[in-house]
Amino acid sequence: MIKTKKTKGTIVSLLSYGKITRDLKKINSNIFFVFPTYQIGGAERVHAEIMTVVADQNPTCIITEEPKDSGFKQDFYQAAKVIELKRWGTKKAFISIMAKKIAMTINRQDKPVVFGCNAEFMYRLTEYLDNRVEVIDLTHAFTPNLMGMEFYSLPYVKRINQRIVIGDKTRKDYLELYQKNDISLDYMDRFKVIPNQIKAPISYQKESITRPLKVIFVSRNSPEKRPEVFLKIAKKSYELDLALRFTMVGDFEEHEAEYGDYIEFTGPITDQTELNAIYRNSDIILITSVLEGFPMVLLEGMAFGIVPISTKVGEIPSLIGKKFNTGFLVDSVDETEKLTRHFIEVLKTCTKDLEKLAIFSKTGYLLVKEQFNHEKFANNYRSLFQPFFN
Repeated sequence: MIKTKKTKGTIVSLLSYGKITRDLKKINSNIFFVFPTYQIGGAERVHAEIMTVVADQNPTCIITEEPKDSGFKQDFYQAAKVIELKRWGTKKAFISIMAKKIAMTINRQDKPVVFGCNAEFMYRLTEYLDNRVEVIDLTHAFTPNLMGMEFYSLPYVKRINQRIVIGDKTRKDYLELYQKNDISLDYMDRFKVIPNQIKAPISYQKESITRPLKVIFVSRNSPEKRPEVFLKIAKKSYELDLALRFTMVGDFEEHEAEYGDYIEFTGPITDQTELNAIYRNSDIILITSVLEGFPMVLLEGMAFGIVPISTKVGEIPSLIGKKFNTGFLVDSVDETEKLTRHFIEVLKTCTKDLEKLAIFSKTGYLLVKEQFNHEKFANNYRSLFQPFFN
């Protein structure tokens, strides 16, 4: 009898070894992607979009962890030949065995390149790759206390040929990290900034902004997103009788019993058309996160004229704020009640000045359309991978 889920997962992984081996033998492709998962998430959406840009080159995608949901599975499988490692990508006793096997496949290609993000397995893989194999990684955001991939990757800096970041803030974070760890700053020449993309409507969509203002929160239920802050904001706004209505998109149904009087809970939404309809009918999006790069949901909302109110994290302050006429920033404090009060004060301002809100709405739309368009994104990534095309 299989007593635990963990044991069952190991057995399933062992049984999958044959299929993984057969799939690897069939590969004839120069471009290899290594990602942890295809589940719902902004990073996963970006990864699917990157692979789509070079889908005509028949890339291979290695998934190193067990996805929690099907999320962007269809997009991944349409853009690349996907090989799911199951526990071969995470179990310590398995990793080196599988890394060697995958490296053999990569090493026999003509002009191989490995591109990865958020996957420890990719860095372990580099230990077995020939020197002629190009290695590129992508960083969406730095993590608190440097316990994420930016820290894990330090021993592999010399082997990483190019490092992609989504903005200058992350590049500066790496500069400080290299300085603190006595890494030669010559390696800073390997960085390249490539912003993410958003397919904005051809024209500005919002006809008018009226009270009550519709406020949304779009996220997965994850601690760094701090959904509890949004919940408290909604309840406090109700108690203050502010002209606001709140909607929460994501896996937050567990809170409906307690907060259902203050918030409309939609559950997770994976259909982009359905999500766009919510954006189109909303006025403000809240980002309460303790860490971010530049959230895809923020860009998606701005494409439909939604005004962001966000914590000062990641790349967000470089483009969002009153000085840009694009939105509002609040200090990212740890104390939930204090952070809630900061958001409430900004929301009060918004309900009183619809004219300013309308200006921010239009400016934000134009920003997204100009700086995060598909053409720039596609050209940047096509150029990055061009040397490895067949």
